[in-house]
Amino acid sequence: NIRLALRWIAILSGEIDADIAASTGIHSGKDVVSQLLAGARAAQVVSALYKNGLDHVATINRELAEWMDSKGYGSIEDFRGKVSKKTIPDPYAFERAQYIKLLTGYGHDPFEVEC
Repeated sequence: NIRLALRWIAILSGEIDADIAASTGIHSGKDVVSQLLAGARAAQVVSALYKNGLDHVATINRELAEWMDSKGYGSIEDFRGKVSKKTIPDPYAFERAQYIKLLTGYGHDPFEVEC
């Protein structure tokens, strides 16, 4: 589940001294953007390549570049970790949001990204 991976990357990326590679549910440039925003240093896209072929790397790169251009980012470092627990105004929202989602069965996805 990509949301679970996003949540844990966002929580851990600013808390531990390690590079984090995302490896679940990444099939598009939008998915790569989401992982990078959470704080991932790398995004593994092996399943997407098995399904779509090696040429899909160009598609993912194009989608990433288009998103960056639309937001005015010149490099990945300009936005990496922007929605990590360490950088948001209320860092404990991650825990509360998960608890509320558990109780109600739904909730707002802070990683929804338009690509």
